[in-house]
Amino acid sequence: VPSDLGFVDALHGWMMLHVGAGMMHDYFAIFTTSDGGITWQKVLDPSTGQAIMSCQKSGLAFTTTMNAWLSGNCPGLMPSLFLYRSTDGGMNWDEINLPVPEGKPAEYYSQKNIACGIGGINFATARSLVLTLTCSDLNSRTAFSWLYASTDGGLTWNDHLLPLPYNDRISLLRTDE
Repeated sequence: VPSDLGFVDALHGWMMLHVGAGMMHDYFAIFTTSDGGITWQKVLDPSTGQAIMSCQKSGLAFTTTMNAWLSGNCPGLMPSLFLYRSTDGGMNWDEINLPVPEGKPAEYYSQKNIACGIGGINFATARSLVLTLTCSDLNSRTAFSWLYASTDGGLTWNDHLLPLPYNDRISLLRTDE
């Protein structure tokens, strides 16, 4: 099932295909093109054995022909966030650690009662990246969302608390208990 398709210019593009799921994994393949989509080359598939096959994928964005970002949403299933970057056209991926939101403890992402996930990549260029992060406190049943932005290709990040959890329609309908 294709989920992400994009082009950085008239010739160079990418596509992510989900090829299976199970046991908290979302197996996928990435294909790229350098001739406007006439032919496609597979650059990644589940046989690579990389850790990025875990969790539900929420976004893939190539910002140049070689640089790409992959986000995922697996709240509470891993002690960190699912955010990866490739600098070789999608063949290999390195985990990116976002800073903990302002006012939260350093171990916030690894607390057992906190479930965080990246809902998607909202905007991506060669230098700028914007994404949303939502964390739920499983004990108090509260949720918070932040907009994370980088203007230096992901080297540094600024977080901004959103007024309501991103895409949380239930919170709009909820009344005080």
